[in-house]
Amino acid sequence: MENKPLQSRSQLIKLSPIISKDGLLRVGGRLDNSQLPAEVKHPILLPKSHIITRMILEHEHASNLHPGVSALFVIIRQKYWVFGARNLIRNLVHNCIKCFRQRSQTAQQFMADLPGIRITEALPFQHSGCDYAGPFILKERRGRNPRKTKGYICLFVCLVTSAIHLELATDLSTDTFTACFRRFMSLRGKCSQIFSDNGTNFFGAKRALDEMQQLLSSQEHRNTVAQTLATDGIKWNFIPPHSPHWGGEWESAVRSVKLHLRRVVGKTILTFEQMQTLIAQISAVVNSRPLCYTSDTDLSYLSPAHFLIGRPFTTVPEGDLSHLPINRMDNWQHLQSMYQGFWKRWHQEYLTSLQQRHKWNSKERNISVDNVMLVKDSNLPPAAWQLARVLKAHPGPDGFVRAVKLKTSTGEMTRPITKLAVLPNSETVFQGGPGC
Repeated sequence: MENKPLQSRSQLIKLSPIISKDGLLRVGGRLDNSQLPAEVKHPILLPKSHIITRMILEHEHASNLHPGVSALFVIIRQKYWVFGARNLIRNLVHNCIKCFRQRSQTAQQFMADLPGIRITEALPFQHSGCDYAGPFILKERRGRNPRKTKGYICLFVCLVTSAIHLELATDLSTDTFTACFRRFMSLRGKCSQIFSDNGTNFFGAKRALDEMQQLLSSQEHRNTVAQTLATDGIKWNFIPPHSPHWGGEWESAVRSVKLHLRRVVGKTILTFEQMQTLIAQISAVVNSRPLCYTSDTDLSYLSPAHFLIGRPFTTVPEGDLSHLPINRMDNWQHLQSMYQGFWKRWHQEYLTSLQQRHKWNSKERNISVDNVMLVKDSNLPPAAWQLARVLKAHPGPDGFVRAVKLKTSTGEMTRPITKLAVLPNSETVFQGGPGC
């Protein structure tokens, strides 16, 4: 057998294979004159498709503390020469449960189309989103040693025009929120639908937000608010837990408000009246921002304030036109033409800017029932994330699943797929069962 020549197309011919004294097929190579150990100069030849090869790779991967692809490749090459080793090692590392936990890569899906209420012409605040910001420290009065209290901002955002309305809340009770909502409707008109998160987005927040989480996630608060609004014909919709990207419209508005607050207030503690005045000015500034890109030379831009008062809040009002003859100007027709012009620009400029998907552009395989998942928890390291099994998938209108119902060791929960990592179908034998 030693003198039998190899075929010219054989993969072994470039390695000059030899059979060692122990009867193993090894690489002959060109390193006989080097100072390397014998097993490194003549590593054992292994086929890539054999079960023994995979078991050896798994053992080396575990005994060397789960290295990456390149590191494991170098370690293996010291003893063994495996044809197609890099692809085999890459597959092994990808399917390793312990390595998968540390990568902490969650699932994603093709970005959904915008809901109809976001892209359909409607009165300002007819379809609104709601969220809280805070807490902020307020003082009860001016002067020395005033008593300090907490304050919160209850934010409402129009899902069509992106206009915002801010209300200052003194606490996180259901009655205070209902009062904020009544003031909002008295100033901006009655809503038909309200969208918000259900409070569990604050699970990963600091202790200061515990009260907010307890309010928004309590069933009593949700039932009271829903019943109160139902008498007015207003529908309240909750997005899935732990999915702030589903409420990007109000999350973006909260960020804009906090940006101005941090820059203006800093560490100063304001009274209730001062904060009330400040958030009114902030809402005017935010509502006067351009809805879409404008060039440097364009002085006429479309803002949310155009749909509220016909012009940005930060511009100077027009002069008195009462001296003009009535037959030269019909005020009602003029206002109506302006209002229609704003919606025309909204269709032509703002609506067309929403066409692009800036991320999640690839269509992935849907998560299905009985898939085993890792549930991401921002308060825990990836190795401590819970294991869960999919009980029910919730496909959207386009057929793609973006939220699922899960069964864990502690109960059932609903999560978006961006908080889940699908476990690979691993064949490794060294990593233990699901509790590893």
